Amino acid sequence: VRNWKKHNGFLNKLADFLDKKMKHKKELLFSDVTLELVTKFDAYLRTLRNSRTKTESDKMLHPNTIAVVLSIFKRILRKGIELGYTTPDKNPFIVFKCASIKTEKEKLTASEIQSIIELDLPVGSNDWHSRNCFLFSFYCAGIRAGDLLQLRWLNVEEGRLMYQMGKNHKIRNMKLVPQALAILDLYRTDSAKSTDYIFPFMNNRKVYADAVMQSDR
Repeated sequence: VRNWKKHNGFLNKLADFLDKKMKHKKELLFSDVTLELVTKFDAYLRTLRNSRTKTESDKMLHPNTIAVVLSIFKRILRKGIELGYTTPDKNPFIVFKCASIKTEKEKLTASEIQSIIELDLPVGSNDWHSRNCFLFSFYCAGIRAGDLLQLRWLNVEEGRLMYQMGKNHKIRNMKLVPQALAILDLYRTDSAKSTDYIFPFMNNRKVYADAVMQSDR
Protein backbone atom coordinates (compact mmCIF):
# COMPACT_ATOMS: atom_id res chain seq x y z
CA VAL A 1 0.00 0.00 0.00
CA ARG A 2 2.79 2.41 0.90
CA ASN A 3 4.57 1.65 -2.38
CA TRP A 4 1.34 2.23 -4.30
CA LYS A 5 0.86 5.61 -2.61
CA LYS A 6 4.39 6.70 -3.56
CA HIS A 7 3.99 5.63 -7.19
CA ASN A 8 0.51 7.15 -7.42
CA GLY A 9 1.88 10.42 -6.04
CA PHE A 10 4.64 10.36 -8.65
CA LEU A 11 2.16 9.80 -11.48
CA ASN A 12 -0.11 12.62 -10.31
CA LYS A 13 2.79 15.07 -10.07
CA LEU A 14 4.13 14.02 -13.47
CA ALA A 15 0.69 14.36 -15.08
CA ASP A 16 0.26 17.85 -13.59
CA PHE A 17 3.73 18.84 -14.80
CA LEU A 18 3.01 17.66 -18.36
CA ASP A 19 -0.33 19.46 -18.35
CA LYS A 20 0.87 22.77 -16.92
CA LYS A 21 4.46 23.04 -18.14
CA MET A 22 4.60 20.92 -21.30
CA LYS A 23 1.69 22.35 -23.30
CA HIS A 24 -0.99 19.97 -21.98
CA LYS A 25 0.98 16.90 -23.02
CA LYS A 26 -0.98 13.72 -22.22
CA GLU A 27 1.51 11.00 -23.13
CA LEU A 28 5.17 10.57 -22.33
CA LEU A 29 7.35 8.25 -24.37
CA PHE A 30 10.68 6.95 -23.18
CA SER A 31 12.26 8.92 -26.01
CA ASP A 32 10.71 12.10 -24.53
CA VAL A 33 12.55 11.72 -21.24
CA THR A 34 15.59 13.91 -21.78
CA LEU A 35 17.92 15.68 -19.38
CA GLU A 36 16.05 18.91 -20.14
CA LEU A 37 12.67 17.38 -19.25
CA VAL A 38 13.93 15.87 -16.00
CA THR A 39 15.56 19.16 -15.03
CA LYS A 40 12.31 21.04 -15.69
CA PHE A 41 10.34 18.43 -13.71
CA ASP A 42 12.72 18.83 -10.78
CA ALA A 43 12.28 22.62 -10.91
CA TYR A 44 8.50 22.18 -11.04
CA LEU A 45 8.51 19.91 -7.96
CA ARG A 46 10.33 22.63 -6.02
CA THR A 47 7.40 24.99 -6.61
CA LEU A 48 4.80 22.63 -5.11
CA ARG A 49 3.32 23.13 -1.68
CA ASN A 50 3.30 20.42 0.95
CA SER A 51 -0.36 19.52 1.44
CA ARG A 52 0.35 17.68 4.70
CA THR A 53 1.46 20.64 6.76
CA LYS A 54 0.15 24.10 7.52
CA THR A 55 3.33 25.49 9.07
CA GLU A 56 5.08 28.25 7.15
CA SER A 57 8.53 26.66 7.44
CA ASP A 58 7.42 23.39 5.83
CA LYS A 59 5.04 24.82 3.24
CA MET A 60 7.04 23.51 0.24
CA LEU A 61 7.83 19.91 -0.66
CA HIS A 62 10.73 18.57 1.39
CA PRO A 63 13.91 17.89 -0.63
CA ASN A 64 13.71 14.22 0.44
CA THR A 65 10.16 13.99 -0.94
CA ILE A 66 11.41 15.35 -4.25
CA ALA A 67 14.28 12.84 -4.17
CA VAL A 68 11.76 9.97 -3.68
CA VAL A 69 9.65 11.17 -6.63
CA LEU A 70 12.68 11.38 -8.90
CA SER A 71 14.00 8.01 -7.71
CA ILE A 72 10.74 6.41 -8.90
CA PHE A 73 11.22 8.13 -12.26
CA LYS A 74 14.78 6.79 -12.35
CA ARG A 75 13.61 3.22 -11.60
CA ILE A 76 11.03 3.39 -14.40
CA LEU A 77 13.73 4.49 -16.84
CA ARG A 78 15.95 1.63 -15.67
CA LYS A 79 13.10 -0.84 -16.16
CA GLY A 80 12.49 0.59 -19.63
CA ILE A 81 16.12 -0.10 -20.49
CA GLU A 82 15.81 -3.68 -19.23
CA LEU A 83 12.72 -4.21 -21.41
CA GLY A 84 14.35 -2.65 -24.47
CA TYR A 85 12.15 0.46 -24.71
CA THR A 86 15.17 2.76 -24.52
CA THR A 87 18.96 2.50 -24.27
CA PRO A 88 21.39 3.30 -21.44
CA ASP A 89 23.02 6.16 -23.36
CA LYS A 90 19.65 7.98 -23.46
CA ASN A 91 19.07 7.75 -19.72
CA PRO A 92 19.23 11.33 -18.34
CA PHE A 93 19.72 10.06 -14.80
CA ILE A 94 23.30 9.12 -15.70
CA VAL A 95 23.99 12.86 -15.54
CA PHE A 96 21.13 14.20 -13.42
CA LYS A 97 21.55 13.79 -9.67
CA CYS A 98 19.06 14.65 -6.95
CA ALA A 99 20.57 14.27 -3.51
CA SER A 100 18.50 13.89 -0.37
CA ILE A 101 19.43 15.54 2.89
CA LYS A 102 20.13 13.70 6.10
CA THR A 103 17.43 14.06 8.73
CA GLU A 104 17.38 13.11 12.38
CA LYS A 105 14.46 10.97 13.49
CA GLU A 106 13.10 12.07 16.83
CA LYS A 107 13.09 9.29 19.40
CA LEU A 108 10.80 8.83 22.36
CA THR A 109 12.39 9.51 25.72
CA ALA A 110 12.37 7.05 28.60
CA SER A 111 9.74 9.16 30.38
CA GLU A 112 7.54 9.17 27.28
CA ILE A 113 7.79 5.38 27.04
CA GLN A 114 6.85 5.16 30.72
CA SER A 115 3.83 7.38 30.06
CA ILE A 116 2.68 4.96 27.36
CA ILE A 117 3.12 2.03 29.75
CA GLU A 118 1.06 3.77 32.44
CA LEU A 119 -1.82 4.76 30.17
CA ASP A 120 -5.15 3.62 31.62
CA LEU A 121 -6.76 1.88 28.65
CA PRO A 122 -9.86 -0.37 28.58
CA VAL A 123 -8.68 -3.99 28.52
CA GLY A 124 -9.47 -5.60 25.18
CA SER A 125 -9.90 -2.31 23.31
CA ASN A 126 -8.05 -1.54 20.09
CA ASP A 127 -5.99 1.07 21.95
CA TRP A 128 -5.04 -1.53 24.56
CA HIS A 129 -3.98 -4.06 21.91
CA SER A 130 -2.10 -1.38 19.95
CA ARG A 131 -0.20 -0.31 23.04
CA ASN A 132 0.74 -3.92 23.76
CA CYS A 133 1.97 -4.42 20.19
CA PHE A 134 4.02 -1.23 20.27
CA LEU A 135 5.65 -2.10 23.58
CA PHE A 136 6.34 -5.69 22.50
CA SER A 137 8.11 -4.35 19.42
CA PHE A 138 10.00 -1.88 21.61
CA TYR A 139 11.15 -4.62 23.98
CA CYS A 140 12.26 -6.74 21.00
CA ALA A 141 14.58 -4.10 19.49
CA GLY A 142 11.98 -2.87 17.02
CA ILE A 143 9.94 -5.33 14.97
CA ARG A 144 8.38 -4.04 11.76
CA ALA A 145 4.60 -3.84 12.02
CA GLY A 146 4.11 -6.29 9.14
CA ASP A 147 6.25 -8.89 10.91
CA LEU A 148 4.84 -8.14 14.35
CA LEU A 149 1.21 -8.69 13.40
CA GLN A 150 2.06 -12.01 11.73
CA LEU A 151 3.87 -13.48 14.73
CA ARG A 152 2.48 -16.86 15.82
CA TRP A 153 2.93 -18.89 18.94
CA LEU A 154 5.33 -21.18 17.09
CA ASN A 155 7.71 -18.21 16.91
CA VAL A 156 8.05 -18.29 20.71
CA GLU A 157 9.93 -21.13 22.35
CA GLU A 158 11.75 -21.44 25.67
CA GLY A 159 11.73 -17.72 26.31
CA ARG A 160 13.05 -16.79 22.87
CA LEU A 161 11.51 -15.21 19.80
CA MET A 162 12.57 -16.44 16.37
CA TYR A 163 11.04 -15.28 13.08
CA GLN A 164 11.97 -14.51 9.49
CA MET A 165 11.67 -10.88 8.45
CA GLY A 166 9.42 -10.25 5.48
CA LYS A 167 11.48 -7.42 4.00
CA ASN A 168 14.89 -9.07 3.68
CA HIS A 169 14.13 -12.66 4.81
CA LYS A 170 16.77 -12.54 7.53
CA ILE A 171 16.26 -14.70 10.62
CA ARG A 172 15.98 -12.92 13.97
CA ASN A 173 16.53 -14.91 17.14
CA MET A 174 16.48 -13.13 20.49
CA LYS A 175 15.94 -13.74 24.16
CA LEU A 176 12.71 -12.18 25.38
CA VAL A 177 13.03 -9.74 28.27
CA PRO A 178 10.58 -10.10 31.20
CA GLN A 179 8.45 -7.16 29.98
CA ALA A 180 7.93 -8.85 26.59
CA LEU A 181 7.08 -12.16 28.24
CA ALA A 182 4.51 -10.39 30.42
CA ILE A 183 2.80 -9.04 27.30
CA LEU A 184 2.69 -12.52 25.78
CA ASP A 185 1.01 -13.80 28.95
CA LEU A 186 -1.85 -11.39 28.29
CA TYR A 187 -2.66 -13.29 25.09
CA ARG A 188 -1.72 -16.86 25.97
CA THR A 189 -4.65 -19.29 26.26
CA ASP A 190 -4.90 -23.05 26.81
CA SER A 191 -6.77 -23.45 23.52
CA ALA A 192 -4.25 -21.55 21.39
CA LYS A 193 -2.63 -23.57 18.59
CA SER A 194 1.01 -23.14 17.67
CA THR A 195 -0.03 -21.70 14.29
CA ASP A 196 -2.42 -19.13 15.80
CA TYR A 197 -1.48 -15.47 15.62
CA ILE A 198 -0.30 -14.00 18.91
CA PHE A 199 -1.95 -10.62 18.46
CA PRO A 200 -5.65 -10.33 17.50
CA PHE A 201 -5.36 -8.10 14.44
CA MET A 202 -5.02 -11.07 12.05
CA ASN A 203 -7.76 -13.68 11.61
CA ASN A 204 -6.81 -17.33 12.08
CA ARG A 205 -9.76 -18.42 9.92
CA LYS A 206 -8.87 -16.38 6.82
CA VAL A 207 -7.22 -17.95 3.77
CA TYR A 208 -4.02 -15.96 4.32
CA ALA A 209 -3.59 -17.69 7.69
CA ASP A 210 -2.72 -20.93 5.84
CA ALA A 211 0.59 -19.34 4.78
CA VAL A 212 2.45 -20.05 7.98
CA MET A 213 6.06 -19.73 6.83
CA GLN A 214 7.61 -16.77 5.01
CA SER A 215 8.22 -18.97 1.96
CA ASP A 216 4.49 -19.82 1.86
CA ARG A 217 3.57 -16.11 1.88
